[in-house]
Formats: sequence, C-alpha cells, structure tokens
Amino acid sequence: MDSITWLLLPAKQSLAFLLADNGFDVWVVNTRGTKYSRQHTTLPPNSSIIDWNWSWDELVAYDLPVTFKYVHDLTGQKLYYVGHEQGTLIALAAFSQDQLFNILRSTSLLSPIAYQMTSPLTKNAAENIIFEVLVIKML
Repeated sequence: MDSITWLLLPAKQSLAFLLADNGFDVWVVNTRGTKYSRQHTTLPPNSSIIDWNWSWDELVAYDLPVTFKYVHDLTGQKLYYVGHEQGTLIALAAFSQDQLFNILRSTSLLSPIAYQMTSPLTKNAAENIIFEVLVIKML
C-alpha cells in the first residue's frame, strides 16, 4: 500500500482531509517499494545501479528521520505523526533508538502490526512468516 489510501475515502471520512480541514498541514508520505518510489529521475527501475536490497531497518535509520527533518525544517513546527501498519512499525523502532523526539509533538499509531488478527488464514500466515524469519536469522 501507499499513501493514496489516506485519500480514498470521501473528504468527510478521510483522516487526511479531516485534519487539513481543521487547520493541520498534512503530508502523506510513501516509503521505498511503492509505485512512487520507482520513479527515479534518471535511472529506470530495473537499473543495476539502484540498490533494491533494503529492509525496514533502512526506513527506520534513514528514511523516517530524513522525512521528519525535512518537514520540520520547512515548517519550523513540531510534528503530529499518524502512522498506520508499516508506519507504526518504523515509528516504534525509531523511537526505541531515541530518534525524532525533539521534533515531534505527538504520535498516533494505528492498527496492529502483528498478532491482533481474527482471520485464521492471516494469523497463520503471520505466525509462520515471523517464525521463518526468526529461524533463518538464527541459522
């Protein structure tokens, strides 16, 4: 998913539009891996020069802090952050490293990022994928 999901609902039901209508400067951000991140200014997406070997660790260490700093420097104001799914995950990881606190006013983290699922299929998939990742890292 990408940031377009914040804008798909009618204006009276979309958090992004509701916040903007109430005077907030709303920024919707895409991370690596969305269709928008494939639009390099000079290189095609299949270029061997582009390093597509990244994980959410890079989102935590580089992308989120740079994005926050850019918005903070441009506006001169502390940020209100709303994260959903992956946005929640990378924010929690960044906060655990004491990053970003000096430019944040508040944070709202939406949606579980792991086990609060009711569908047996998705719960099973999440449990098995997490298990596989842990086993692979231990080997």
